[in-house]
Amino acid sequence: MNQSKVIAWHDTKEYVTALSYNKPVLVAGLVSGDIVVYSCEDYLKKKIKINCKNRTGVYAKGRKVTGIEFYDETVVCVTTNDSRIRFVNTQTGELLLKLKGHKNLDYLIRAVLSSDNKFLLSASEDGNCYIWSNIHARI
Repeated sequence: MNQSKVIAWHDTKEYVTALSYNKPVLVAGLVSGDIVVYSCEDYLKKKIKINCKNRTGVYAKGRKVTGIEFYDETVVCVTTNDSRIRFVNTQTGELLLKLKGHKNLDYLIRAVLSSDNKFLLSASEDGNCYIWSNIHARI
């Protein structure tokens, strides 16, 4: 009987609340509102830590990452508990687009992209479903 075994790991020093993998990149979302990008060809190698927090205001210290979805090979869609959805370049750390409108403060709500990446959909704590259009044209 073949047994699975751990082949690589990396201590983030924080709770990991979301993960997404798109070969050869792994993106981990943290409870602090940051994401960590790893190269994982043979082992996990930390490439960059990206801040997904507001610069000022009540959520400047960051809120939990609730979802990560790859838009393409270098861009991820990050949902956080500050009611924001961010599109971030995983190679440079650049914030490409920040969306708001839905409410996501307490639950593990994550946004999802349509199969053609033209729309972004998210549930909300206010009982509504939100759809943003023309995402591909804004990134």
